[in-house]
Amino acid sequence: GTASYTCQVPAGSPPGLLGLNLLHPELGFAGTAYIDLVTPETKAAFAAAAAKVAAAGEHWLFLGDSLTDFLRGYNYVDQVNYWLQRTHGPGFTVRNAGVGGDYITRVWQRLNGEKTVHRLSMYEALYEPKPARVFIFLGHNDSKQSSASNFVQPLVAPADFELQYRQSIAKLKADTGASITLLSSTSSVFEICQANAERTRAAGRPASLFGRPEMLEQFNAIAQRVAQETGAGYIDVYEPTRTHPDKPTLFTADGVHLTLLGNHLVALRILESLAR
Repeated sequence: GTASYTCQVPAGSPPGLLGLNLLHPELGFAGTAYIDLVTPETKAAFAAAAAKVAAAGEHWLFLGDSLTDFLRGYNYVDQVNYWLQRTHGPGFTVRNAGVGGDYITRVWQRLNGEKTVHRLSMYEALYEPKPARVFIFLGHNDSKQSSASNFVQPLVAPADFELQYRQSIAKLKADTGASITLLSSTSSVFEICQANAERTRAAGRPASLFGRPEMLEQFNAIAQRVAQETGAGYIDVYEPTRTHPDKPTLFTADGVHLTLLGNHLVALRILESLAR
């Protein structure tokens, strides 16, 4: 069945995230609902962008790494879902199939049902219902460099990144007929990423260096070219995060993952890019 609960937020509460814990003692059900308090300006921007997106009755599929997988309940996928359901009604739906740690090789393997790939179950019944749009948001893991290569070689060779992106787009189009959109990687707070990697290496443990600007830009350029040549869409979230006037507020303490504000930026960029 369904139930509803009205929660009143005190007037004058600052923007931020509230968690509402729900418990049904007889059934033993427990869950958390998130309340995203935003400024009037942010609310107006999202409402205006969502009103211009033709998405009534559509189902959207999101593939990606931890930037898609983490903070479920209030990340950018949830924000897109909220605003488009608010605009078009509950007939609009999404599926978040993001997998933390993912890179294009794993996405390609999972799309082909390879049994040994990490978290294969995340793509179970991936096209049920069949999506009208598929978004792919990758780059940080693909471009990271390990201490084993003295922080020189990326995890995925650029040529493999390009080939497997092309293969994944072709398969998704053939399997679903959906419109495909690639998102660039975001920027990073590289000083934090570099310090973390060096600290881990100095402790004698294998380390990964995330967020090197020139590496991110190289991989983003490949993704953009692939999108152009395959007829896919491309949304740049790198420059808006790189040039943001208060950049550190977009990222968590590791310098890579997105805060609530960072997720706002990505969600709004998606809606604005699809406005008609």
